[in-house]
Amino acid sequence: CNILLQIHCKKLKPQNKSRRQWNKRNMLEAIQAVQDNAMSCKKASKIFSVPKSTLYRLARLRLPPEDAVCSRMGRKPVMPDELEKELVQNILEMQKLSGVKRKDICRLAFELCERNGIKHPFRSDGVAGASWFDHFKNRHKDLMSVLKS
Repeated sequence: CNILLQIHCKKLKPQNKSRRQWNKRNMLEAIQAVQDNAMSCKKASKIFSVPKSTLYRLARLRLPPEDAVCSRMGRKPVMPDELEKELVQNILEMQKLSGVKRKDICRLAFELCERNGIKHPFRSDGVAGASWFDHFKNRHKDLMSVLKS
């Protein structure tokens, strides 16, 4: 019976904890060297001690090196920063008038995305999901301390 369990159970890989271990200044110099065609990605990665795949990806963006290095890890947020700031302002105004609940925030986020024509992964019932709200809460801890949601 143990043999059958071992066949059907997948071993979980440990998560990679060594992300973004490179030096920011070295990456800036390496990107600049590659974008100026002073050296190849492979050579720059060895000289500046940065990962070759990361350097290749960031150099290809054709952004200024400072902007390329400051790129966020993970998925892009659903709303642009400006729209999320507008959402926060709306929430604060609603809080002054009456209490704001989680569902109110999720409904407002959905409406903002719909009004601005932003493609979103929200449900079709007119409310942003719990996962979006959790991430929003993490990005705006100061706001959430004021609210009783």
